[in-house]
Amino acid sequence: MSEDIYAKPDLTKKVRFQAASKEDGNKDACEDVDDARIYDNYWAEESPPQDQSQDQSQDKSKDKSQDKSQDNTTEDQQKTASVNVSSGKKTRPGAAALFLGLLCLLFLVAVIVLVVVFILEKNRLSGDNANLISERNELQTSYIKIKSLNVNLTSERNELQTSNKEMKSLNVNLTSERDELQTSNSHMKSLNADLTKKTSQLEIEKGRLNATNKNLTKERDEFKRLAEKPSCSCPWITFGSSCYLVVTSRKNWRDSRTFCQGKASDLAIISSLQEQTFISSLNQDYWIGLTDEESEGEWKWVDRTVPTEKYWRKDGQPDNYGSQGEDCAEISDIDGTYTWNDLPCSSSVMFICEKMR
Repeated sequence: MSEDIYAKPDLTKKVRFQAASKEDGNKDACEDVDDARIYDNYWAEESPPQDQSQDQSQDKSKDKSQDKSQDNTTEDQQKTASVNVSSGKKTRPGAAALFLGLLCLLFLVAVIVLVVVFILEKNRLSGDNANLISERNELQTSYIKIKSLNVNLTSERNELQTSNKEMKSLNVNLTSERDELQTSNSHMKSLNADLTKKTSQLEIEKGRLNATNKNLTKERDEFKRLAEKPSCSCPWITFGSSCYLVVTSRKNWRDSRTFCQGKASDLAIISSLQEQTFISSLNQDYWIGLTDEESEGEWKWVDRTVPTEKYWRKDGQPDNYGSQGEDCAEISDIDGTYTWNDLPCSSSVMFICEKMR
């Protein structure tokens, strides 16, 4: 038995299979294994091949060194090995047939699995195809609606474009008219400003004329009244409705006023431009009845009235110059209408007294 297992093949020999043919002319390797004829191509592990044995026999016969018993033993061993090898070879095709059967079974199972998978995938694809067809129909319906809406929107856009052109044209016309109106409005504003200015000037002139008219009326009435009255006695000077006394002695403002009051008069009060011009024409410095002793900067006449017209000198008078202040007013010996000047009340100056006729 061990010799059969460990037998070595003889590669110089050939193995030939002979199978019987089926009626249909096809051959099945799995079924015809038993009908194959196997020729010996193995030898025992210890024994040489047949050809070598023959050569050895020939050598032995030539040498005549061996006997017939050894030749017979060698031939028996070769026969025994051939028989064992043939029986081993007959078991190998059965295993091959079993292996091929298993392969066929696996192939059949694989085919069945593939068919099942194919059917399932076909069903899934059919469902997907139905969904896609439904979605396609919905999309086609939506496309038709959108196309119709697009037509309407295009029509509306064209109408809006036409309206826009009309609005632009109207806007241009309105802009032009607005510019013209703005130009006219600017011109009217300019005319209105000029008229307002002229009106203001006329109102001022009217007020001045009214004041002049009142003064003239007053002077007219005064002249009528004076014409009926007698003139002032000497040394008083008659002017308008008043009598004036020019005192050339020099006194301070308070003493001058006391002197005038002793003559039933008071320091002169200037109430008109004509009176201012008359007193200024005397060409001397004279105290007049104007002071701000009670409140600095608030000049008042001796009858406690406030001057309506002021004729201060244009060189910054009154300036309240000096540490003791200048609270009494005089007429300065200068040319022109504006001759008032402030001095300290303690200064010694000539003065003018005034009383009504």
